[in-house]
Amino acid sequence: MNADFEVILSDFGFCVPCNPEGHSEQVVGIGSPEYNPPEVMDGDKIGSLFPIDVFQSGVVLFMMLFNSRPFQSSHSSDPYYRLFLEDQTAFWHIFRETAVSSACRELLQALLRQDPECRIDLEGIEKHPWLQTGEELGTQLV
Repeated sequence: MNADFEVILSDFGFCVPCNPEGHSEQVVGIGSPEYNPPEVMDGDKIGSLFPIDVFQSGVVLFMMLFNSRPFQSSHSSDPYYRLFLEDQTAFWHIFRETAVSSACRELLQALLRQDPECRIDLEGIEKHPWLQTGEELGTQLV
């Protein structure tokens, strides 16, 4: 936490060198399964590392809000991940005891999208309504 009470998170467990466009050749087999996006879990060819960081940030935000991981891994063999992909209503029902707004839930869904090309980018995160409104948790139940 800095002097302005801003929390700064860092985890260098998935730290690899990359060029200014966010590309690196060293991606496979790095990082913890519960944080890695599907493209890493499936061994797909990786373009930019930025969507990987976005997905991992979504897992961290989820854990901060719910005191639980959203799933064990972002692989189709994980039942919670499959539920996240196939039935959002049922997925969010599991975590209903923690009240979050629909805007917060939408941000988490955008951060954790399966397709890295469709995942929200940094500009979209900064402009997302949940971050712009400053709403508190618990104002609207899931």
